[in-house]
Amino acid sequence: MSGVDWRFRALAAAYAVSAYGNYLNLIALSLFSYEVTDSAFGVGATMALRLFSGFLAGLASGALLGRATRRTVMICTDAAQAGAMAVLALFATDTPLWLLGAAVVVLGAGNTFFSVALRSAVPVLVGHESRAGANGLLVTARSVATVLGFASAAPVIGFGGFGTAFAVNAASFVVCGAVVVLLRPRTDSEGEDGGDGGDGGDGAHACGVERRRTHPSSAARSSSDRINSAFGRPIRATRQPYTSEQNSRLRRLGPVVKVAPSAEGGAHGVRCVQLQGGVPSS
Repeated sequence: MSGVDWRFRALAAAYAVSAYGNYLNLIALSLFSYEVTDSAFGVGATMALRLFSGFLAGLASGALLGRATRRTVMICTDAAQAGAMAVLALFATDTPLWLLGAAVVVLGAGNTFFSVALRSAVPVLVGHESRAGANGLLVTARSVATVLGFASAAPVIGFGGFGTAFAVNAASFVVCGAVVVLLRPRTDSEGEDGGDGGDGGDGAHACGVERRRTHPSSAARSSSDRINSAFGRPIRATRQPYTSEQNSRLRRLGPVVKVAPSAEGGAHGVRCVQLQGGVPSS
């Protein structure tokens, strides 16, 4: 798959391991909830709590990712989910209802936070040109993990019990978090990290002009000089009609983009004015 390097493949493999543990846990936790609550209503309430936690986490994920890097969110959510499953594995023989509810909340919210952080980081990880292939790789990894998780749930629970199933799930989160820590993938653009770059763009980018590392006043002088040389005198980009001679000279110049200082022009305070066929537009 072109455009996707080994680092992203390793990250996708780690995501598959984590997803395998999640789907193994989905079966194990449903059966375990019935054993703890001794009712079908308890199973439904437990699953509803997990889904509702994920729903709330989805609403809050934007604010969280605005304050922390995506890599930090991925590592912390893996650590939290691993800790929750490790506690359940230790207390599998005598689990209070409140502990089961707390673990379910951590799993629901943690899975949502991790998924949002990973998916939103794909363009930064592989570039915009390869994001479709990278997302396809993640979906494929998740699909394989789903099949393996559901298929292995019965033998794991049957031979090892719920404690073993929860321990396997905790180990899957540890593996995923460790891979993210070791690889240290660049999940945030420079602009999001507080740097000067990134895809945020400036006013010139918004008008389809490639950004250059020049001062806005220099760019304005450069484009103005082209027009001044054609007319032999300074002119301003106004909406007053030109003479036929001026129009013919503008057509020979072709599209001219003038970059002028403006308070509403983005990060670098520039505004683009395009002169096309003798009629200025901004």
